[in-house]
Amino acid sequence: MSVPVQIAKRHDIEDLVRGVLPGRDVQVAWTWRGVGGAATSRRGRCVLQLSDETLHDANLAAYVAVHEAGHLALGHVQHRARTVAIYLCSLAACLVVATALLTAATGAPGVALVPLALLAWVGLQRPLLARLKQPQEYAADHFAAAHGHPLTPRIAAMMWTPRSRRERFVVWLFPTHPSWDRRVAQLGDATVHHSGN
Repeated sequence: MSVPVQIAKRHDIEDLVRGVLPGRDVQVAWTWRGVGGAATSRRGRCVLQLSDETLHDANLAAYVAVHEAGHLALGHVQHRARTVAIYLCSLAACLVVATALLTAATGAPGVALVPLALLAWVGLQRPLLARLKQPQEYAADHFAAAHGHPLTPRIAAMMWTPRSRRERFVVWLFPTHPSWDRRVAQLGDATVHHSGN
């Protein structure tokens, strides 16, 4: 016998967000497409973009909202400009090095090596993004769990929606988030470790 799923209301989720971010000027915008959300900061105001699709399951909606609030509480939004700068600098470095190497080796214009430089950049930026961004996702998951809304295997299954071939390629190319399986396992390991102390 299955347990009926509770539906969430927008105002309940907005109150939940304000409860985990006391004293912060937070605007919740229901504009996100698909199941998920995003956290940003605009002119000093915290903005969470959430999806109406999450409201079909109160546990899912609470997890997504508190996870995104965690990004704001933990200061991840402020580091975004630095991450973008590092990401673009790595692209520039690959292009400069490739151009210099080709010019020095053959005397040919370095522009001919741009495709190879782009491949080198893809190879470099994937572990770079994983190193810079994925720990933030784990931290936001722990924030959600600490506030009573943990990522569960059931929620992870709902978050992993079928994707188009283009979306799968973008996720592979820009690995800003760990896999849902790894996130659930990491959260579970931390819970076991914490309860053992």
